[in-house]
This record gives sequence, structure tokens and C-alpha cells, in this order.
Amino acid sequence: MVRKAPCPTLTVRADADVAPDQAVRRVLAPVDFSDASRSAVRHAKEIALTYGAEIDLLHVVEEPFYPPAYGLGETGFPTDKVIGSVEDELADLARSEVGYEHVMIEARTGEPSREILNYIDENEVDLTVIASHGRTGLDRMLIGSVAERVVRQSPTPVFVAKPDRAALVSSDAAEAASARD
Repeated sequence: MVRKAPCPTLTVRADADVAPDQAVRRVLAPVDFSDASRSAVRHAKEIALTYGAEIDLLHVVEEPFYPPAYGLGETGFPTDKVIGSVEDELADLARSEVGYEHVMIEARTGEPSREILNYIDENEVDLTVIASHGRTGLDRMLIGSVAERVVRQSPTPVFVAKPDRAALVSSDAAEAASARD
């Protein structure tokens, strides 16, 4: 359903047998700096404004695997420099797309879906707004789907935004219409 729906979708796990006792207070928007994730950030902003919630922007840097034969050891990937650069980009994104005072930013290293799920557990996130790139076939099999893994495993509701389909935010709807023409 999430993959084929012509509009954003909200999923709630079937095993979530207890309704939340509060409104949405914290919205997580994982960001990969693609146009799709910028669309998800705009959706997160609208939801956060509706509920007076905070927005968390999270980017996960995947560390490349270097075989020992490369001789790079533990210093092959400049983690601190990359994390600092990513946090600067997240701050710019928060200013340009959100323009909202209740924004937290964080950059982590690791496997994206696992780190997103860890962030949800560690930070009392009430709702995750994530982009779906809409990959299918071989691309999806080779690259995988972070959004799908988060939807399947998140203990909280997940709103999946699709930039090439109908949207809740006006700029995305206009972009999707012009892309179809």
C-alpha cells in the first residue's frame, strides 16, 4: 500500500495496541539531502505547526567499508570532519526549509534504518516523516529501502511522503503536477 499509494501515507503498526496518551510533540524527519527528503521536511513542518511540536532533523552517514588490503586501518574515513559538515548542512536546511524555532539537528554514522530506529527509541519521537524515493525492481533490491524498513519496524507512526505524487504541502503538489506534464 505504501509503495503504490498516489498520496502520502500514514502507517501505524498493528501491534501498537495502546493509543498514545498525548498529541504529537516530537516529529522526526530523516534527511538524505535529496529533493525527496526536502519534501518530507516540508511535510514535517506542516505537521509540527499543526501540533505545536518540535522537529528533529537526522542524517545518517554510512561509513564505507574498506578491506584491510587498502591499508587504511581505522583512520580511513574522516568521521569528525564529515559529521561537522553534515551538521552545518542540516542547520542550513532547518533555516531554509523549516524556518521554525523548535528544530533539533543531529548527524550520526552507521546503517541508516538502524540509526533512525535507535533515534526514535532514544528521543521519545511521536511521529516520523520520511521520504520514499519510489525505487522499484533492481534499484530497490540493490540499494534497499530505508523508508520501508523504518515503516516495518518503527514503534511509532510513520508518515511516508512521496515527492512525485500528491502532497499535503502546496509547493510539492505544484512540483508533482509540473513533473507529470
